[in-house]
Amino acid sequence: MKQLPDPNELKWSKEASDPMTWKEASDYCSALTENNFSDWRLPNIDELRTLIQNCDKTRAGGSCKISENRQCLDEKCWSEDCNGCNDKSDILWAKKEAMEKELYEKFGWAWIHFENSEYEKAEEDYRKQNIADFKNTNFSRIQSKNAFWSSTLDPENIGEAWGVDFINARVGHMSMFIDVYDNTGSDRRPSNYDYKLKVICVR
Repeated sequence: MKQLPDPNELKWSKEASDPMTWKEASDYCSALTENNFSDWRLPNIDELRTLIQNCDKTRAGGSCKISENRQCLDEKCWSEDCNGCNDKSDILWAKKEAMEKELYEKFGWAWIHFENSEYEKAEEDYRKQNIADFKNTNFSRIQSKNAFWSSTLDPENIGEAWGVDFINARVGHMSMFIDVYDNTGSDRRPSNYDYKLKVICVR
């Protein structure tokens, strides 16, 4: 078993201004020059977890088992402990999910590319609640309180990387692509839309 990363030895870049696909994120960190250093890279999941504050379950070394250090990276390693520390917004989450289901039934997956002020308000209400719950957290290095990529892949699920959602300190799968299926829902078709998440580099 490898030693856990020492948070005091890790150096973090400024948060990238725009969300990126996983490949763009990896390339961005590799090409980054900041403060006269050019050896930046996308952090692995253990390193990214050192930025989690006030959530013992998912901070580095916590009871959430997803870890390169523990050599536990497939879906069987995930447990409820990885869900983070915010359990105060179930009603807002249920409302948001109900709206997503309704929009999907009307428009299929295309709904995510539509502007919908009612859904955006429900999402904003949920986001504000989560941020309020974490108002005492030190996010001096992570400004957006959002989902970030790590370099760590799930070896048994192609197209899935592990990441951290800093809204609720959740460690989870972050899909690299948006699933698009044919009309029967049986065959996946190539998608022009890949998921984009926030990026912070480490050295």
